[in-house]
Amino acid sequence: ETKEKDRAKRSFSDEEAKTLAEWCVKIEKHYSEYHGHSTPMDIEWAKDGITGELFIVQARPETVRSRQKEGSIKQTKVTHHGETVIEGPPIGRDASNGKAKAIKIL
Repeated sequence: ETKEKDRAKRSFSDEEAKTLAEWCVKIEKHYSEYHGHSTPMDIEWAKDGITGELFIVQARPETVRSRQKEGSIKQTKVTHHGETVIEGPPIGRDASNGKAKAIKIL
């Protein structure tokens, strides 16, 4: 079980988030060029608990969203209207809330 104080700790730094984002962009670009069309990727990564080193452990073409029928829409009812802090295209089909951090690297 994770200790209460450890639950509040961030699992990775801003710099590590930037590194992972850069790696993911490179991986998706590589496979998109290889396949000759946009190829969204499902990328899994790990962080060594002792050394802190980051690793890409698996990268494969994404299959969940790409198998959905074009034009399919999922409606979500918003019950709380807070301050909008960022807007953009979704990366998933569901709505959620919580802390978010925008990282500009490109």
